[in-house]
Amino acid sequence: MKTTTKFQMALVLLVLLNGCATKALWDSTKNFNQPAPQPDLHLFFAKQQKDFLVVYDECFGRKGSIRKRAYYLFQNEERKNRRVNFVGTNLMEGLAAVPVFAKTPVLIQPLEFYAVAETNTFSFQLVSSNGFIGSYRLPVYNDGKGKYERAMWAPLTIAADVTMVGAIGAVVGLCEEGTSIKFP
Repeated sequence: MKTTTKFQMALVLLVLLNGCATKALWDSTKNFNQPAPQPDLHLFFAKQQKDFLVVYDECFGRKGSIRKRAYYLFQNEERKNRRVNFVGTNLMEGLAAVPVFAKTPVLIQPLEFYAVAETNTFSFQLVSSNGFIGSYRLPVYNDGKGKYERAMWAPLTIAADVTMVGAIGAVVGLCEEGTSIKFP
């Protein structure tokens, strides 16, 4: 077998069997919580706090269940890549509801505030009677759980990856000796 053919076979095997067991263990999306496919977004103006209470449905990644979540928008603006400080959904009681539209409305009478939910992006735009306030994304975050479980599985996945690399080496070695390998 030519050297270039051996190299090509080894390259193909490396691409197909590239340590995916360990990568899959640590890249799991089950640890992420994100807005539900239909987040049922509601906003409320909290006049005393000069903030907006955002209430939406969240998909709890680990269990796949849906739960209501609430947080204050401006209080959590600084926490872009971290989990927001969630509050109880009961805080919406007594607050003024902010209308949420699927697209920018044509208003006959101006509203103090309204929001436009952006489709497929888990975000919304907030507008006041004075103009555009901002565009905001609903939280997507790692729940931080499962680190110890993944650490326990790591030796097994590393062993599986090393076995695959050993198998690639064996195939290349057999090809070096001139042994032909027939695939079904």
